[in-house]
Amino acid sequence: LQLPLDGRLTLDGCLRQIDFLDAEIIALEASLATQALDSPQILRLMTIPGVSLHTAAAFMASVGETVGLADYTTFMATDKYMRENKETLQIWTNAIAKGMTWTAQAPIADLVSAIGQFFPGVKPDVLAHAAERYRRLKIWKSSPMIEPAAMEKFQDILVQGHVLEPGKRVKFADLVVTEFFNKAK
Repeated sequence: LQLPLDGRLTLDGCLRQIDFLDAEIIALEASLATQALDSPQILRLMTIPGVSLHTAAAFMASVGETVGLADYTTFMATDKYMRENKETLQIWTNAIAKGMTWTAQAPIADLVSAIGQFFPGVKPDVLAHAAERYRRLKIWKSSPMIEPAAMEKFQDILVQGHVLEPGKRVKFADLVVTEFFNKAK
């Protein structure tokens, strides 16, 4: 099929744009793969049949919006240890509270500077974007206070993941000692 000159030029221009976009997509996918494959969570998700790198990365990027508030990180101690080490536990809780407050309020540049050493190979602008997203989604807590609803959500996740039997849920009052975070400075 013979095309007129202006048609060939237009088609050539469109093909050049497609080639450019293909190259951009390849570069973005390589960047995504490099960053995502450093994530143990993404690697674990990819062991599920049918879960690709893109699906795992998208899930991890949206987990805060998907799950909502849930206390994933808490600290445990035996009753005996808590009775015998109240001062140590209060100092520990105060330090956690101070770190949480700083993380919630520090300028993003300071936050990136502080955490950058733990993410070798990740560019500061990527860390800044992630920190801003974590703040927006309220993934990082600003207080060591554990709320009953968040603990219920955490137990929901354990039940859905078949880690906890539905009949073995624990009451908040039997699970969480509020004494230390109520006094946190």
